[in-house]
Amino acid sequence: MKKHRNYFALPSAALAFWIGQGLAADGFDSWVWRNPLPEPACLNGVVYADGQFVAVGPGGIVMNSTNGIQWTRQTLGSRECFRSVAYGNGLFVAVGLELWQQGIIFTSSDGLRWTRQDVPSLPPLNSISFGDGIFVASGESVEVVGPNMQSIATSTDGVNWTLRNSGTRAVYDVVFGDGQFIGVAGSNFIVSSADGVTWKPRDTGHSEVMLAVTYGNNLFVAVGHDPATGPTNVLTSTDGITWIGHRSGTSHFLRGVSYAAGQYVAVGYGGTILTSTDGVVWTLRSSAGGAIEDVVHGSGRFVVVGGDILTSPDGVAWTSQRTL
Repeated sequence: MKKHRNYFALPSAALAFWIGQGLAADGFDSWVWRNPLPEPACLNGVVYADGQFVAVGPGGIVMNSTNGIQWTRQTLGSRECFRSVAYGNGLFVAVGLELWQQGIIFTSSDGLRWTRQDVPSLPPLNSISFGDGIFVASGESVEVVGPNMQSIATSTDGVNWTLRNSGTRAVYDVVFGDGQFIGVAGSNFIVSSADGVTWKPRDTGHSEVMLAVTYGNNLFVAVGHDPATGPTNVLTSTDGITWIGHRSGTSHFLRGVSYAAGQYVAVGYGGTILTSTDGVVWTLRSSAGGAIEDVVHGSGRFVVVGGDILTSPDGVAWTSQRTL
């Protein structure tokens, strides 16, 4: 699932590639990457389902792997920037935006062949999640204030979507746990819903800008960045209402978080990877390289994506699968 991105940025090489592909005209309609090789990329989201990893990124990139080590790659379109991917009801759903304007939704039954869904008036989308039989896509409402801040869209089949009023300008990530959907909405706020239809904003009582959220071991864990104190960039809650702030030990923005194999794994800028068994005390496992955007567990290993793909059997020792 994943995950945000008000603070979204492309590496310069990937940005140049995207602009060249998406905005070229006349005699410059066709571009081929020449240098450096291999062609650079940055992945924003990853999911494990139906026996495979599926990762997505800007430039319409979709990558597939059965083991997290060997990957195949395709490009669905140069104008599409995928930010997140999820799986439910036998369907992969990838979301994002096109040329920073219109939100986009693509679906696939096998992770290989994709269909774009025509959804009118869709805002730019940050994340997609699945729970209780419902896909929930979150993004950034066109309306800044007022009764129609429709920053959430829901669907039971991935094809037909309904915009929902979240009560907040933007929602960066949503997770389903403990019978409810919880979304992080930047500084101070989360949104919650029992059915994905009616949403209620809540003040967390903390200044942290939360960008990603997960649920595991009876605990919601949200990660992001505190512009005031830096390292206080983790919030935890047992009920989605009362939140407690924690110091992760890093001042880097945290961009993704997941729970699997008895531990939480959080990732972010500067190649940061953190692990925790309780969501409170965190251990730094890696802090080198570029931004890491998302993390998932499957096929007996953790996989993180961003400017690189890293894998780990235990969350402690990480290996680069540098296919980007």
